[in-house]
Amino acid sequence: MADPFHLIKIANTRLDETRRRVQQNILGHRGRGGDPLYRIRRLLNMAKEKLTEGANDKLTRFLEAGDPDNEVATSWRAKESLRELYTYRDPDLARDHLDALISDFTDNQRPPEVQLLGRTLKSWHDEIPAQ
Repeated sequence: MADPFHLIKIANTRLDETRRRVQQNILGHRGRGGDPLYRIRRLLNMAKEKLTEGANDKLTRFLEAGDPDNEVATSWRAKESLRELYTYRDPDLARDHLDALISDFTDNQRPPEVQLLGRTLKSWHDEIPAQ
């Protein structure tokens, strides 16, 4: 069974992989204290509803500064969309949402890490509980 904790952990891992790849491609080095994407690495892993207004503003500013092709932002939205799956009380709606996520995430226009997350969801489709 693929429980919510582990699926969100995988989504956060894919998000962090996207952040590190984009940072490396743009700056040519691992994250350093002054780098925009490095500075928001913890905010990216937080649940959207737990971000304060200031934290949300910081997240937006630094994504604009360090993510020119919106790959990190796309990965962040993918993680948040997966988290939304667990808000559905109706199992049929949850399954429909999961199917939509798989279709969206596996689109070849998505960052490779999001595509990998989509393939993971697809392979675990039947094990993901409709909670």
